[in-house]
Amino acid sequence: MTVDVQAKAEAAAHDHTGRIGASRVPAILGFDPYTSPYDAWLEIKGKADDDGTRHEAAHWGTVLEDIVVRQGYEPRTGTKTQRVNRTLRHPDAPFITCHLDRRVIPTSTKATVQVKCRDRFVRQKWGAPGTDEIPDKEAAQGMVEIEIANATLPGGVVREDFAVLFGGNNFEVYPLHRDPKRGPELIEVLAYWWKVHVEGDQAPNPTTMSDCKKVWKHSAGDDREMTLEHKDLLARFLAAEDAGKSAEGEKEAVRLDLVKAIGDHECLVADGKPIVSWRMVKAFDREAFLREQSEIAKQCSKLDLASLKTEHPKLHGLYNRKEKRGNMTVNRNAARRLLNK
Repeated sequence: MTVDVQAKAEAAAHDHTGRIGASRVPAILGFDPYTSPYDAWLEIKGKADDDGTRHEAAHWGTVLEDIVVRQGYEPRTGTKTQRVNRTLRHPDAPFITCHLDRRVIPTSTKATVQVKCRDRFVRQKWGAPGTDEIPDKEAAQGMVEIEIANATLPGGVVREDFAVLFGGNNFEVYPLHRDPKRGPELIEVLAYWWKVHVEGDQAPNPTTMSDCKKVWKHSAGDDREMTLEHKDLLARFLAAEDAGKSAEGEKEAVRLDLVKAIGDHECLVADGKPIVSWRMVKAFDREAFLREQSEIAKQCSKLDLASLKTEHPKLHGLYNRKEKRGNMTVNRNAARRLLNK
């Protein structure tokens, strides 16, 4: 593949605007630990902020793809493969798309290949090589790709082989076969999600603190009076905090609920006193600094804010102007007095 063709293929595969790409299906279903349903919705609606980090990871995955196929998959399976250099769309739901890594030839094998480069530490999440014991995240993507390929490619597709390179030195193959019942059902689920959230312009509920900071990035500047429900959440939060590491999951879940309760306000108050706060704070506007002070930025391999503040205090103060949500805090003494009333 030429550099130009590769660049175009990467751009098409990474741009999720206006479509449900197969690689975003795990996020929509809640199987992706790095991308929430809300993040996926922002990308599809063309509203996501892009810092370029995902594109870099995907770029290297594309670069290694050919090596994994030629040096791993083909010798291991005794087959040959070919590229499918186009976007495939499901005929019944053309907004559901995929970009296949490879198709096995001869096409009578009715198989495609999905290449994954994974850290060696996630190897335990995959089962025995040669089985379909595949993590939910990858399996969801594979199921959608099989359905689209089966409906669009001549002769159809009944299997997708996951060609996985773990840690750069451990190659394995995992076959995923088409499920004639669950596959079409998944397409129906995605079509319904599209109708509600994309056509209906209804954002999915925030499920992470990162989501909440995007949903309520601005504050109305006022407070909200605590309700009995809020007090119950507060009691659960303090109890989980007292329990330590054993209740860390409960603590984070309740923290999220408390932040949602605050919403576009700044505090939950009782008797005029702030009990739970989620205030706006000043932050360094990194994007503006890099854009407007490129010469100084070039002198730094990394943007060290501490050094910048020491060596260029006026410059740091000039760009320390961006408002964002800070961390949620609890006035514990006031909270315990409130709950002990």
